[in-house]
Amino acid sequence: MRQSYCQTLWEVPIVITSTSGFPEIEKEKAGYVVTPTSEGITKGIERILNDTDGYNAICKNARTMVLRNYLWDKVGEKMENALLSMI
Repeated sequence: MRQSYCQTLWEVPIVITSTSGFPEIEKEKAGYVVTPTSEGITKGIERILNDTDGYNAICKNARTMVLRNYLWDKVGEKMENALLSMI
């Protein structure tokens, strides 16, 4: 599931609900995690759209997060390290 989120994150801020299981979005300041209600989602979208400077920073952070963690070579490297640690 995370890979599909990351494919959409290339310099795009994201609003996801707290039930999405992707807290890195907020930790990396690449978007907002909101309550899983229409009001929560609306507030998250408005927060992004009403803050131009914040929007630009979130876009940059989203791109950095994807480059650092979620390109296939990075995913493969993490998988290889996990497998090697089991040997």
